[in-house]
Amino acid sequence: MKPFSLICIIALAFAAIYPPSGFAAQNTLPPLLDKALKEAEAQSDLRVSYTMTFLWPGEEDIVSRYDAKQKNWSLISGNPKALPRKARNKYNKFKRIESVPGGLVYADYRGSIKSAMQVEENSEEIAFSFTSPQTPSDIEDLSDTVRTRLIVDRRDNIMSEYSIHALKPFSRGPALSMNEFSYVHTFERVFEDTPPLMTKAYCNAKGRRFFSTIDEEYTLLFSDFQKVM
Repeated sequence: MKPFSLICIIALAFAAIYPPSGFAAQNTLPPLLDKALKEAEAQSDLRVSYTMTFLWPGEEDIVSRYDAKQKNWSLISGNPKALPRKARNKYNKFKRIESVPGGLVYADYRGSIKSAMQVEENSEEIAFSFTSPQTPSDIEDLSDTVRTRLIVDRRDNIMSEYSIHALKPFSRGPALSMNEFSYVHTFERVFEDTPPLMTKAYCNAKGRRFFSTIDEEYTLLFSDFQKVM
């Protein structure tokens, strides 16, 4: 996915949904994670056609196809116009964001990863925790509030998951109060000669920010990939 230009609704607390590309260049990452990111960065303009399924609870699934060669979208099933306004805006926004060259590649995630530290490992995977550059310095340690994970598949040397989960409700003064938050991106190596592609994005956020209610949950599924030469 392209660098997240849209700041997460709880960015003030611990992260950005869209990783900013300008984070300090001197940030040092563990070798396996660094290697996985470098592979993606080398093909940051990868063009692929794909099918996107947009799921919003209580609404009909919307299935669309992006043709990277023709640079256009076609609707396969569902009626985007029947979605609630918030869901419809999300659907249109992700169509725009993900269809740019490299949109499904994690080439811009380096800027969202700070202080990555190995926390688990087995014969197949290594898990790292991390903090985001959006985390205010006075609440740098959020380990009792949020669980962050970067999963590296050691067999294929790819980052297979980027996730943030709130472990309990929390607040940051009058500006923000969150009851639930989960954010997950998963990746798979679809083609042997290209970096992994995003196969799923999920977000669930419920709470309040200033005087507005936060209540959204959606899933994006990406499939039927085709490289454009």
